[in-house]
Amino acid sequence: MLDRAVRWKAAEDIDAPCADISFAYRGPNSLAVTMHFSRVVDRPNRDLVLWFKSAIALRWTTESLEVSGITEPLPKCSSERWSPWTYPLIRIQDSTWLREHTSRNPMEARGREHYLLVSMNDVCEVLALFASADWIDGDAEA
Repeated sequence: MLDRAVRWKAAEDIDAPCADISFAYRGPNSLAVTMHFSRVVDRPNRDLVLWFKSAIALRWTTESLEVSGITEPLPKCSSERWSPWTYPLIRIQDSTWLREHTSRNPMEARGREHYLLVSMNDVCEVLALFASADWIDGDAEA
């Protein structure tokens, strides 16, 4: 099966949706993506910064779950309160998008993975190597 979406456990204590996503290019192929969990009502005032290295591609769109030709349902949050919402951190296994990059430039794509980051307001996809995840104080701009 192609384009299989699986939960990605990049950090502990995630089982609620994320409100927004922001990102910034930080130098030679380094990408910082902030998942704004603090903007969700009744959630702790903290956000998750995901650091990716050797990023080769980024796609961002607003409020759309039509991503990468994935036809199966995306994983949902498991807590009862948040169960209708898509789990915010997903890895795409057997990614068509990554295979397309690999066919054009196998050296550049080597070792990269396809990450799908979902919020209530946007979707961000990244082809990169994962570096780290850090919780930071949130901005609580709800």
